[in-house]
Amino acid sequence: MPRSQTDQDSQRNRLIGIIDSGCAFLHPAFRDDHGATRIVQFWDQGIARRHGRRNWSPASHFGYGSVLWHDDIDRLLTLHLPSAMGQADDEIHTYEALQHLLRQGRVGRPVRRAMHGTHVLDVAGGRRDPWNRGAAPDAASSAPLAFVQLPRRTAADGTGGALGAHLLDGVRQLMTLVDADGDLVISISQGTQAGPHDGSSMIESALDELLELRPNNFAIVVGAGNARLSDCHAVASVPPGQTVELALHIPHLDSTDSFAECWYPRVDPKGQPHRLSLQAVAPDGPASHRLFTGCASRLVGGARTTDPAVAMLIHEAAVPGGADAMALLALSPASADDGQPPKPKLHAPCGTWTLRICNEGTEPCVVDAWAERDEPVHPPWNDFPRWRVGRAGVTTHPVPPTAQGTLNTLATAQHVLVAGALVKASRRPSPYSSLGPPRGGPRLAAGLPTPNVLAAADASTQLPGVRAAAVRGGDTVRMRGTSVAAPTLARQLFNAMVASPQPVQRGDWQVLIDGLADPLQADGRFMPTPPTP
Repeated sequence: MPRSQTDQDSQRNRLIGIIDSGCAFLHPAFRDDHGATRIVQFWDQGIARRHGRRNWSPASHFGYGSVLWHDDIDRLLTLHLPSAMGQADDEIHTYEALQHLLRQGRVGRPVRRAMHGTHVLDVAGGRRDPWNRGAAPDAASSAPLAFVQLPRRTAADGTGGALGAHLLDGVRQLMTLVDADGDLVISISQGTQAGPHDGSSMIESALDELLELRPNNFAIVVGAGNARLSDCHAVASVPPGQTVELALHIPHLDSTDSFAECWYPRVDPKGQPHRLSLQAVAPDGPASHRLFTGCASRLVGGARTTDPAVAMLIHEAAVPGGADAMALLALSPASADDGQPPKPKLHAPCGTWTLRICNEGTEPCVVDAWAERDEPVHPPWNDFPRWRVGRAGVTTHPVPPTAQGTLNTLATAQHVLVAGALVKASRRPSPYSSLGPPRGGPRLAAGLPTPNVLAAADASTQLPGVRAAAVRGGDTVRMRGTSVAAPTLARQLFNAMVASPQPVQRGDWQVLIDGLADPLQADGRFMPTPPTP
């Protein structure tokens, strides 16, 4: 019978926690030598516990989602045991009955072959280290595991607006599953591009606060991001009395909302407010008003002001998500999700949108602009909003995109540990791995390397990624990215923490990381962060 969270013996002295999407919790990689599951809790934040749904328990701490506890998963394992030949396909029927891991989340759809969260969990805490399957089992191989599954719509949300709250709840819940002085490593392979990138966002501040409240034997590892080649960042230095232009390309098949944020300091070095005005110009000519802080302007898709808005420009001196001023450009989809022709009254025009930034103050101002990298619904899958080099005008200067400052918005918190991606065979950075530095904040002031280290994410250029668990037992799949680098680092940090005779304090992590990246090590799966070019 489902039980309350308070009925569980949830205290233990070590744990590896994953916050991600798509966990095949019946997989043999997550069992112990006796065949019992090592997953102490699986919290699906996106499924409400309904009357008549067996096995699931309510997540009483937070009031949403459903939970499977260790005993629940062990009971499900007895329903469909893997075959003796190692072709473990019977658990698929259990997932179907639980309406879990279905394609597009719909009943009647087949179970997916591979899921991101399953692969990440195997890299972090599977029974065999995917990077060295012939080695003896390490501490992570037998560690208790816990998984927080993000709601499907939250994971797919291009704005990242709902991600922070779910991540924070997930971290808080994982902290309750371990003794106050127990060993805890949490790996997060999710994130967004928009944000202040100086550690001042609400989610980064909250993560730093939790890490400060538990200073020993606790690490949160995040991926640096995969946006180095995505043209998601542009830096505009705007002299007094000058205008610069940022060009944002919106693909014609973009069936999702698009967002771009421009961040700049509220005050100049003399302590006076910066006076910037911004204007958005559509590809087909219509332009918004020139906006100073505290103003907003909408562009509609028809001739009447009552027609639906297809674009909005909002310019604020203070926003909840950061310490500086920010202007937000929000665009409706450029095409319909069903493949039908776009409707001008409902869809923003595709092509190049122009952001004109005019400095009407007396001091120069640096503006950092990030385009949120949403997930396309239709191929080509890499066709998302990008900054381009606009045309030079008589009074304006175009601004090109840059590969620097392309970090995941979680990666600029002061105390989190950030993993960039490494090609293990060549010991060179993976070309997609996001670069620092942070835009500002305490992490930059403290001189911390960002990323903290490059961790193996690709076996070689010919064999990108690493093989780890797919959904079916006995099946594997290759995945790559800093989503792999983060659990690679988390696994080794957990092993080092378990082996340490003394508590590992927050200030000790970089020393441990530097030891992993020592070139004398034969393993070669870590490398110090190269200087930013």
